[in-house]
Amino acid sequence: MATPSSFLACLGTNYAPTDEEVIVLKDLISERERLALRLNARIDELRAELLTVMDIRSQHLQFIEGHRAILSPIRRVPDDILLAIFLASLSDIDAMPRPVRLSREHPSVVASHVCRRWRDLAIGTPRLWSTFNIHIPRIPASNETMLIWRVNIEAYHSMLSAWISRSRDAPLCIGMKDTGPIPPHTNMALLVADGSFRPREEVISTIRGCSKRWKHVRFDFNISRTTLDALRILETTAQDLPLLETVAITARESFLPDLPDREATLARLRRTLTAGLFTAPSLRSLSLHGTWGKIASHTIFKQWAPLTSLEINTWHMNATESPLTDSGHILHILKAFPNLVHASFRVRKQVQEIPVAQELVNVPYLVTLTLDGDFPGNGFASRLTLPSLRELSLLIVHDPQPDDLTGGLVELLTSFGSTLTSLTLSHTALTPPAMLLCFQALSNLSKLQLIGSPALGRSRTTSERDRSALDLLGKKTAASTSGEEWCCPRLQVFEITLYGSGKSVEGALVDLVATRRTGQAVDAGELTPLAEVRARFVNTPETNLITAIQNSGVELDDFHFELHTPRRPSGPGSVNSVVGEPSYSDDSEG
Repeated sequence: MATPSSFLACLGTNYAPTDEEVIVLKDLISERERLALRLNARIDELRAELLTVMDIRSQHLQFIEGHRAILSPIRRVPDDILLAIFLASLSDIDAMPRPVRLSREHPSVVASHVCRRWRDLAIGTPRLWSTFNIHIPRIPASNETMLIWRVNIEAYHSMLSAWISRSRDAPLCIGMKDTGPIPPHTNMALLVADGSFRPREEVISTIRGCSKRWKHVRFDFNISRTTLDALRILETTAQDLPLLETVAITARESFLPDLPDREATLARLRRTLTAGLFTAPSLRSLSLHGTWGKIASHTIFKQWAPLTSLEINTWHMNATESPLTDSGHILHILKAFPNLVHASFRVRKQVQEIPVAQELVNVPYLVTLTLDGDFPGNGFASRLTLPSLRELSLLIVHDPQPDDLTGGLVELLTSFGSTLTSLTLSHTALTPPAMLLCFQALSNLSKLQLIGSPALGRSRTTSERDRSALDLLGKKTAASTSGEEWCCPRLQVFEITLYGSGKSVEGALVDLVATRRTGQAVDAGELTPLAEVRARFVNTPETNLITAIQNSGVELDDFHFELHTPRRPSGPGSVNSVVGEPSYSDDSEG
């Protein structure tokens, strides 16, 4: 035991010890130093023992973690189920893709980096590597960044080659986007001549080299001096395309001064329609966008006769061409493709009247039709026979027509409205009387999407037509014969974009929901109850619509309501977006 000190009272003072006390102090200090050394040795022993115990604990924890991992349910999932999960993470292999971009974030790459089993399964499954999107790095505008661009595209080419190698013999679903150079580049011609773009050409060659496995392709590129080699893809011959079923091409003229011999280049582009990729023997779906000119050649139509899906939105090659895809031209196209199931056209303004004596065009299998741009011309619908038409989209982006109850748009909806189950319509392009005629024709419609018309914007007319559309759907209207009737009595899904605002429009929306969810007409079986409603306001609503709908006594079971506004409305009643309940979504970020 340590000797007690008699100098405790002197600690922290200026006390000066005597000679005898100095000897005593030194003895006390020496004694305590010996004790401290013995304790240091004991601490070292305890530390060593603690490290040993901690190491043993770590071994136990590793044992627990390792053995617990064996119990993980995912380890017991058979390879075929696990593979199905991997495949489900990709775009639909058998549909026209918007595939995941070629990168380290691609689901197939992520799956291959989890563990050895997953990697072996992923690498050994060609289908996981058969769907991808190629985005060729954009050519820089200066020589200073050209070296970096070359390094990047060489690495990109290596990744693409590995991808195609892993896909083995699987049919390929490919998207490619090539936007060309960043204008302007002062030495473009010199860079082309000295081979600076050779790595890019190698990417194009690699894509073209696997053409016999193409099944679905989507190519989007600008036409310029540096991207002319992309035309080689379109020039792939039919014998090298035995599996190709779906083609979507967007080819834009870049209008850069570096395009040599513009007319010859565009003629080369157009020749591919009759001698290149578009002649694939199994082609069934085709989408054309860009600088293709007017598609009217009998030769083209003849080779595309088996198509079941066609989308055309083409631009003039020169100012002397006749209007593209006006109503008369669309009739000509539909007549040439009797097997179409899906069709979409950009409608140009009708310059000449459709001949009255023109024979009827029968497209017996057409289920979906999309027309956007201008109004269909008068006489367009009366020359069509579409017994299978169920889905129609009319996206009017040009100035609305006058108050004409016999116009082409009204004619189209009154002619085919009774067979439609789904309609997307720029409703503000219609006057209220025309809207009434159209809505009354939709006796079997189950889904209605009203998207407004940018041509009218947020004008007073827009607000009035928004209100008219809501009133026509929320109240009985005068029938053409006698009494009153409901417009769209079988409606279950309703979506609307409201350019107008104010309590009048907002109240009409609440009344519509209440009437078609819990009204007497629903109880009497006159109306099918609404199941889903989505309303997007371009302007912030004045009313708290969620609260108003809840207070109106709407039956919420099996009902989904979404409200999209520029900013979140204040006050109680705003409910977060939950499927099956009134829900809210904030569009303030775009």
